[in-house]
Amino acid sequence: MATLSSVFITLVFNQWHLVAGNKELVLCLQAACFMAFLAMTSVKKSGWMISASLFLVCAAGTIRQCWLEQLFNAADIYIVDDGRSCGSSGHCFQYIAAKGRGLAAKRQALFSSEEYVNIYYSYSEGMPAVNFDGMKNEFVQYLLCHGELKSVARDDKTTCD
Repeated sequence: MATLSSVFITLVFNQWHLVAGNKELVLCLQAACFMAFLAMTSVKKSGWMISASLFLVCAAGTIRQCWLEQLFNAADIYIVDDGRSCGSSGHCFQYIAAKGRGLAAKRQALFSSEEYVNIYYSYSEGMPAVNFDGMKNEFVQYLLCHGELKSVARDDKTTCD
């Protein structure tokens, strides 16, 4: 039951992109799930171990995402929701941009996708990366190179010059 609840929380809240505080919400829900199942299974050692393991994996993933996001923020790059629009055909699009907050504030359109965009941070080729994963097999990755975003083709290996 604990595993199914944890997977359900992750899947449901993964439908919204992570820049809107979603990763913190998922962590809090996972913590609440952990505490509830810990209270119910405290007499069973195996149940406690499963609940603790699920919580630790979730916490480690959230901390890693926050740490990678801070690397982008330190370079004055903030991933922001750039709005949504719906056409007459009923298809809605979501737009994502990068925005600087410094003296030379900049705005750069990064990605647009139909319906929703899943945003997650990773470490690719030894460099921090932000990934945009949309519907219909849409995917874009940007590496953080010397304080700027560098686009990477789907199967390309890119390094910072």
